[in-house]
Amino acid sequence: MKRIRFSSSSTRPPPPFEPAFSYFERRPQLVTEAISYDGKDHGKGETGYWFLHPLGEIVTACVRSGLAIEELAEFGHSIREPEYDLYEGRAAQIPMSYCLIARKLPA
Repeated sequence: MKRIRFSSSSTRPPPPFEPAFSYFERRPQLVTEAISYDGKDHGKGETGYWFLHPLGEIVTACVRSGLAIEELAEFGHSIREPEYDLYEGRAAQIPMSYCLIARKLPA
């Protein structure tokens, strides 16, 4: 593992966002902020609930439903939250979005 050291004269990169809850959390996540696709704060929104579905759960559900996975591509950028663009182009990245293409198998 390569560690990055910063000298006292260098500028540290902005700290990454900390997860608010576990990727594997099974309980619905309460959301009260307005959903924004432009990165701006639009204040309070309708109360809603987000249900997390890990990638393995999604792929497994497709296969169990008789779908053939044709492609699964992951991307280092978010397709929704512009504030996550700070991760784009970094040497160390995590998947921020994906594209899954599946086709119904003939009966």
